Amino acid sequence: MVAIDPDKSSERAFHAAIKAFKPETDRLYLVAITSNWDYLNTEKNAARLELYKYESWCEANGTKYRSIQTEASDISGEYVSIIARKKVDVFYIGSSSFHNCADEDNLLFNAFSSIRRFFAGSVASNISSQLATTGSGASVTTVRLVD
Repeated sequence: MVAIDPDKSSERAFHAAIKAFKPETDRLYLVAITSNWDYLNTEKNAARLELYKYESWCEANGTKYRSIQTEASDISGEYVSIIARKKVDVFYIGSSSFHNCADEDNLLFNAFSSIRRFFAGSVASNISSQLATTGSGASVTTVRLVD
């Protein structure tokens, strides 16, 4: 399963997942979750475009995938829920995924996102800690932009 986000580290996470993907035994989930606080829909639209980019790559390369796009107030919690429902073994996420807003002019959403990240930490670290407490057995592979 790969977290889809416009961040460059997410692109590296996608390619790391593709490198490890075994089509005869694995399922590839492309998952884009956006905040339901995005009242201008800029994050949702950016996520749709990014998801389409990876779907197109999979189709062009003959890679079978399933895509999921949804919104939630707790993005980390929603990822953990999907991981449990789909019985995901390995989850790939970019280290700086969900750090930037699609529309920097949306000051209210940008400020809320920054404050939330400051107090709650990154989405990647939250997912790792939530999975550790649920005992799902899924591992999280956090891919940095630069190794």
